[in-house]
Amino acid sequence: GYFGLRFDSLKLTEAPVYEKAPLESGMRYAVATFTAKNIFSKKVNTFDLYAGQNEAIIVTDTDGKTYKVTGDANYAFRHPTQDALLEGQELDLNQEVTYRYIFQVPKTARLASITFGQNRYGHIYKLNLGKL
Repeated sequence: GYFGLRFDSLKLTEAPVYEKAPLESGMRYAVATFTAKNIFSKKVNTFDLYAGQNEAIIVTDTDGKTYKVTGDANYAFRHPTQDALLEGQELDLNQEVTYRYIFQVPKTARLASITFGQNRYGHIYKLNLGKL
């Protein structure tokens, strides 16, 4: 792939973080933050991080139930600190970008893993969250 990916954190909150997807009753947000670093020998657009892969971005609870990332392909790649879409940008070699994916999960769910990756042509990873 073009990017080295780092999972930075996953936080659970009921605070408003995504205006276009207000919380449904009994739910909370799971906010996953990642950093991607261009490890390719030329400039690469961040579009290659998320294009066509939303179905692969999921969290799974301890009962095996999965939850897809909130937002369609045009809105799932979120700014790291604002309620805003992270616009595509060109990254130079070794340049990094931080971004978020936001999920809605039941307040009672204990999250076991997160699955993410580079686009549908890249690698997909699954990380154990330790029953968060």
